[in-house]
This record gives sequence, structure tokens and C-alpha cells, in this order.
Amino acid sequence: MSGGNHGGGKGGGAADAGDGGCGKEAGVRVLVVHSEERELYEGSLRELAMGRVRKELEALTAQVDKGELKEPDKIGAAAAHKLSRHHGHRYFAWELQHGKFRFFEHPLALGVPF
Repeated sequence: MSGGNHGGGKGGGAADAGDGGCGKEAGVRVLVVHSEERELYEGSLRELAMGRVRKELEALTAQVDKGELKEPDKIGAAAAHKLSRHHGHRYFAWELQHGKFRFFEHPLALGVPF
């Protein structure tokens, strides 16, 4: 098996990085495999995680709107805690302006050009 793209099964392929890849030892090859099934699976996990974090951030927004949380440092600590769960820091960003808490999907983390 030398160079090129070799099908590794349904919807997948492997690209041989050859000697110019990450392998620093002579004779070491690195294969990069793409699987559409794996991509769909990981996408569904990402959607689940984002939904969980979104729900928690919406609850925090409601707390701030009701006046249950007023101090900026406590709001920031609560936001940081909620974003630390389910990899939320990967998907969301937040801001606090004039006592209003706002969260949004982080465009760079999701690979969306802005």
C-alpha cells in the first residue's frame, strides 16, 4: 500500500501522509482517515452537548433578568461554571453589558466565518 487514497469502508477514505507527515522516525507512516458515519456521530454528540449548555445558559439569563443574580462577578462565575460543563466553552461566548447577560454561539469555535 503506497501513497494515494485507499477506501477504508463505507464512506471513508485514508490518505497516506508518507514521509512528510508527523512521523519523525524513518519508515513511520501516518494515516488520516475520514468517515462520514463518524462525522455524523460526532455531530450528533456536539448537538446534544450544545443543547445542554444552551439550556443552562438560558436559565442563567432568566436568573439575571429576574434580578436573582445582580453582581457581575457572580454572574461571570456562574457563566464560567456552566460553560465548563459539556465543553460549552467550545461553542458559546457571553457578555454582560449594563446588567444584561447575553450568550451567543461562538463563530470561530464553530468554524463559521463572520
